[in-house]
Amino acid sequence: MVRKSHSRKIHDWYEQYRNPPADAISEGHDYYAGVWATPFYRFPCRNPSRGISLEILSAFSCMYDDWDTTFAESGQPYDLQLWVYDTHYMDCQLVCAPVEKPGDTRDNYFHPCPEQYLFPIEKYAKYEQFDPEQFNWTAFEVRSYLFEQADGLSERRIRKLLKHGWREDKKLLNGKEHAFWNIYDFVWVGRKRNHCV
Repeated sequence: MVRKSHSRKIHDWYEQYRNPPADAISEGHDYYAGVWATPFYRFPCRNPSRGISLEILSAFSCMYDDWDTTFAESGQPYDLQLWVYDTHYMDCQLVCAPVEKPGDTRDNYFHPCPEQYLFPIEKYAKYEQFDPEQFNWTAFEVRSYLFEQADGLSERRIRKLLKHGWREDKKLLNGKEHAFWNIYDFVWVGRKRNHCV
């Protein structure tokens, strides 16, 4: 059960972000809205309860439709995406990305996931305006990167990083800089099947 005060705050957040400017992507910039609803946003490491998570997804689903209508009227081709994070729920966002032509998608926000995990319908079931079956979901890896000058890390420090699950990538930045990364989370990127463009 979601408290009325929380429902009201989610509703207020939705009302604040439901109407994007029609020209938001006209200059090639992305437009996005995250879960900027208090008190949830003030505790980014603490995920809300299942009821609140579902209510937020319902608001995101409505916002998706609102944005879809606005951006369709702008005449600019776009890719509208709902990001649902696995363990860091408060990172969820609705993102509109400009693209070259209708039907194009932007998949360069995250890294491809070697295994396509199914969207967790048992966790985020149909609720009010949110129906996971209305979306096509793709799983991606969300990585944390640690960049250091190649000569700035001792062999001991590199061994520690690798021992703690970090992976080394020497291909980045023309091999002049080591990059170490680990998986921060998994994210499902959803696109509604019946969107305008």
